[in-house]
Amino acid sequence: MKFLPFVLTLVSGASIDLWPLPKSVKMGSDDLNVSKIDIGTCGDEGGRMARAIDRFGSLIIGDGATDGADITLTCESVSTAIGVATDESYSITGTSSSVSVTSKTIYGQMYALETLSQLVTTPGTITGGSGLSISDSPSYPHRALMIDTGRRFVPLPTIKQNIDAMAANKLNVLHLHFADWCRFAIESDVFPELTEGLTGEQGGFIRRMKSGR
Repeated sequence: MKFLPFVLTLVSGASIDLWPLPKSVKMGSDDLNVSKIDIGTCGDEGGRMARAIDRFGSLIIGDGATDGADITLTCESVSTAIGVATDESYSITGTSSSVSVTSKTIYGQMYALETLSQLVTTPGTITGGSGLSISDSPSYPHRALMIDTGRRFVPLPTIKQNIDAMAANKLNVLHLHFADWCRFAIESDVFPELTEGLTGEQGGFIRRMKSGR
């Protein structure tokens, strides 16, 4: 899902949709066939990176690609901790036989895979992948979208579509305005006292999802 595409015009005259525009982009002279995303040193204990590879694999590799270069991921840290100071930078380097993606965190890798997916018009082929060089980092640490479900009902599938759109546009904070009541009405395992004292008109809260998210 792509929104507000930025058209990057290359010296050759071709156009590529990249959004947000990375800090530095140098497209290669030839397309590159790829057949595998190698998790490399980015395998975190929670499996977040593995799930990201599953998601992006269908977009970048597709189902039929078997003969091509590997996309190899290299992380300095596999911590799943995330916050406003999390380093989300990444770099992508493509040669005639490989693609290397390096980052300090697994979250930088996820943004890199999003960028690569935007360079794929046919699954298994990265446009300008041979000689590709991209380096990127966010201009702002807080990149948010607010959905107001307190004043207007929003179906759950629509909220999920918006979350997918946020990921595609590399936003990292979702504000959900659940209700106009002055209370915190979502169960928290970390801070259970937020809902323990809700009684009377303020009673009731949304329980934690079974998935733990």
